[in-house]
Amino acid sequence: MSEPYSAIHPVKQSDARQQWPHEAERGPKPIMTKRAITVLLALLAIAGCAFLLLRKTAERAEQVATDASQALGLRAGAEVSQLLSDKGAVAILGLETVTGQAPTYMTLVDVLTRTLKAHHIKVATVRLVPGGLSRLMLGSGLSGQDYRQFLDECANANAIVSLVGPPALPVEELQALQANRPPLIVVDMFGVVKGPALRAMVEGNAVALAILARSAAEVAQQQPPPPDLFDRYYRILRQGSPAGGK
Repeated sequence: MSEPYSAIHPVKQSDARQQWPHEAERGPKPIMTKRAITVLLALLAIAGCAFLLLRKTAERAEQVATDASQALGLRAGAEVSQLLSDKGAVAILGLETVTGQAPTYMTLVDVLTRTLKAHHIKVATVRLVPGGLSRLMLGSGLSGQDYRQFLDECANANAIVSLVGPPALPVEELQALQANRPPLIVVDMFGVVKGPALRAMVEGNAVALAILARSAAEVAQQQPPPPDLFDRYYRILRQGSPAGGK
């Protein structure tokens, strides 16, 4: 029986260094200590917890916004129905949006129309103002000319609900325009109407009713926060109502 090759041709240590010099030059392999591994795992765990917390916070904020929009739709529908004694038809001025844009606005529209239907109020006409939410935020929501044209289109409506703010007209001109016209209800869910103009329109009976979003400062000052989401995030302007609204 033949001897193993290594026994026949023994390899000396010096020969090994000559044949594989890179092995000798490589040096000892770095070894991650147990402590370093523990620290790394802890950092990964912290990062994972932070990600989950941020995600849950964002989801919670989205849910609150959706719930508040539903509360707004319910209240606005109820206010309009009460104004019309649960009968008749309304014309709605809304925003032209694309799929996925302004989901809370779409929630408002859906709940508002379903609430009106539940109170036996028919939606007779809908006009969508082009430009979407961007146009509204830039302060160019509803022009006086567009509103006049819309009045001609909804002669048979018993009330007009504007989700794009009041028309850009002086109070006196809007008063004259609204004479012998269906009452105008303004729902400003984004709080884009600033200053005293809308209150002046309500006090002058140019606008029958207005629902506005509270500012972030108003919401923060509520202690304790009202349990009703509508009261927490919105207020109503009526003739003779206090400065802060109902």
